[in-house]
Amino acid sequence: VDLTAEPGDYPITLAGCGRYNPNYNVVLENGTLSIEPACITDNRLWMADGNFNEEFGKGNGTPVGNVTFGAGGTPNFSFDGNSYIATGTGGSVSGTGDFDVSAWVKTTGTGPMVIIQQRDGDIDGEYILKIGGAHFQQQFDPEHSGKAYFMIFDPINNPEVIDLFSTTRVNDGEWHFIKGMRRGTTISLLVDGTVEATANTPGVVNLRSSLHTFIGSDQRDFGSYFNGLIDEVRVSICNPNEIVSAAGNQAPEMLAMVTVQDLKEKVTADKLFPNPATHTIRLQLTEDVLNINEIQVLSAMGKVNKTSARKIDDGVYELNISGIPKGIYFMRARTQSGIKTFKFVKM
Repeated sequence: VDLTAEPGDYPITLAGCGRYNPNYNVVLENGTLSIEPACITDNRLWMADGNFNEEFGKGNGTPVGNVTFGAGGTPNFSFDGNSYIATGTGGSVSGTGDFDVSAWVKTTGTGPMVIIQQRDGDIDGEYILKIGGAHFQQQFDPEHSGKAYFMIFDPINNPEVIDLFSTTRVNDGEWHFIKGMRRGTTISLLVDGTVEATANTPGVVNLRSSLHTFIGSDQRDFGSYFNGLIDEVRVSICNPNEIVSAAGNQAPEMLAMVTVQDLKEKVTADKLFPNPATHTIRLQLTEDVLNINEIQVLSAMGKVNKTSARKIDDGVYELNISGIPKGIYFMRARTQSGIKTFKFVKM
């Protein structure tokens, strides 16, 4: 950025990870660049790294039934079709700001299966991310079997319950990235980084964190149990001019400006971001790879793809992925403690 340029609007790209909030207003005036939060982001993240904890400590999960870890060669939650994870209200979010909910899934199930939902005996302020049926469906439906589903509801702003279904069937036994999102009154459903359905609600649905959140089952109607693998479940809402958290009295930690040193001090776990990615993707590890060639990008079939990587700092790497086709990939990094594997979507 030329800080001597005339005042005005200039494109700025901010990359972050951990608790870093990318929702900023950037203003250049009289040679001074100001970066201020546009909203307060409230996040939830369940990584399935051998425990049921939520990364920010707001909605640690409790398994009910036989939920296990690690099936399929990567960290994940494994559901047997009769189990789920309860996160209480700590896993829930509230407000009318920009909202995302997403997860990686791998299944061959044919019936309705909840990935994650904020919904219990109360439905005012709910959302559902699901496969194989609408919010009320508990039995096999050939029309919707294997298709991703997203809805968001309150009785004032979406009284008729507008449903979104994907065109792609995701129950083929391969990993898929499913994402529901809300921007104002527009709701969208994405599969593997591609928007497959979109619609407008009459008003902006107001989510309410007094509802309980469940992973892997509908515990309002006691059905739609997931059968397969779920990984990296993420929920995020950004409410302008509001301070939001599970307790309602403290904003999530935010960094107005982030350097490599800040990231190294703040991040205590391995991260791959952004995800999905288009041109470049960054890998942050708690320890360095043995050498730069030990970072590989593999297709879902295990084929190694040609990419270029560079080291930014200790444990921080950037890869150019612009030359590989769109799709689902695995990044593999060999460190002193062993091989670490990450999934990502190339858009």
